[in-house]
Amino acid sequence: MMNKKGKWEWDYNAQIIVDEYKGIILSSYITQNPTDHFELIPSIEQLENNLTGIYDELPSNFQFSADNGYSTDENTTYLEEKGLEGYISTRKLSRKEKKYNLWEKPFQKDNFCYDAEIETYICPLGEILYRRRTYEYKNKQKNNLLD
Repeated sequence: MMNKKGKWEWDYNAQIIVDEYKGIILSSYITQNPTDHFELIPSIEQLENNLTGIYDELPSNFQFSADNGYSTDENTTYLEEKGLEGYISTRKLSRKEKKYNLWEKPFQKDNFCYDAEIETYICPLGEILYRRRTYEYKNKQKNNLLD
């Protein structure tokens, strides 16, 4: 899989759902996706498939906990729509808990706040970042990113 630095490696990303009380593996698979962002939904779908003979649907008391690699709006929305209780740390909270000093690098992405009402980000200095259609980076045109 391609690593975070854009280099190809012989790596795999293991996904496992374990029953915390009994310590039984309920779902597992290997992916070549280097991040966990898109793996929560397939993991839960596989769990549902594995438990089909036992439950018609996942019981409402199922709870999921995951590290901040699974922290995406899509995953949170999925858990809410399915009526499942999920505990997923955000990257911002994880950094805070690790006691990183975010103000050593004031424009680090964790210091930007998303305003859902106006659908844009606000920088640490309070400036609104307006969406651009295109911009230039390293003499190449890029599309649809924020300032």
